Amino acid sequence: EWRAGNRPQAVAAMEQALALAEQGDGPGTKWVLDASSRLASWEKERGRLDRAVVHRELYWRTRAAMHGPEDREAVSARWSYENARRDLARTPA
Repeated sequence: EWRAGNRPQAVAAMEQALALAEQGDGPGTKWVLDASSRLASWEKERGRLDRAVVHRELYWRTRAAMHGPEDREAVSARWSYENARRDLARTPA
């Protein structure tokens, strides 16, 4: 859907899949990492920075819970989350 240009439908489908994964497999899974990372990127591209921040935070917290807060990727994820928050704060309402 995303590549075909159906961006709203792609985001809705991915959010639904993320919710199902969290309910079925639990929050600490690779699927949650993959989906939240993809959603963060998609939402940023769509200019929906508030939603991008939500997904960046989910990715960071999931990664830290799975691999520890000092994990290199968890540290990078936290940095990405903090940058997303700063981007949102700089954006006029």
